[in-house]
This record gives sequence, C-alpha cells and structure tokens, in this order.
Amino acid sequence: MSEEHELIVLAKKIRWDLDATRAKTSELIRQLSEMDLPEPSQRKCEKCGATLAGKLSLAEHVYLSHEGPEPEHWLRAEELADEPAA
Repeated sequence: MSEEHELIVLAKKIRWDLDATRAKTSELIRQLSEMDLPEPSQRKCEKCGATLAGKLSLAEHVYLSHEGPEPEHWLRAEELADEPAA
C-alpha cells in the first residue's frame, strides 16, 4: 500500500503523462523540421497583423502599406516585359 495520498499519486501519473507527451511532441517537431513541407497558404504581416493570401500578396502589402521594398516579383515582371519577344 502506498503511503502517499491518492491525489499525489494521481498528480504524479499526470506529470508522467505530460513528460511523455512533451517527448513525443519534441520528436514530432524534429521530424517535421526534416521534411520538405509546403509553404503556408496564408501569411501574416509582422507590422500590422493583416492576413494575406500568400507571400506575393504580403510583399505587395508591405510595399504599398508600410513603405517596404518593391516586391521582387514586380521587378522580375518588369525585366521580362523589357525582353524582346522570341
């Protein structure tokens, strides 16, 4: 018979479960970091918290709303527009 109160025994069981869950979560995060996961479909602006459709929309938002750099895809589009047609 245990000399500890049943609530202490229960609390220790819960702690063990949480420790096991923490270890499994850490392993999951490690495995996910090794995978080639797709990029998130939505992006959040770090300056104002706006949620945008993707990285291109975010780049345009930062440029237009927060005086950020001109989006790379706009610059590339300008370069392609200047190239002679094949």
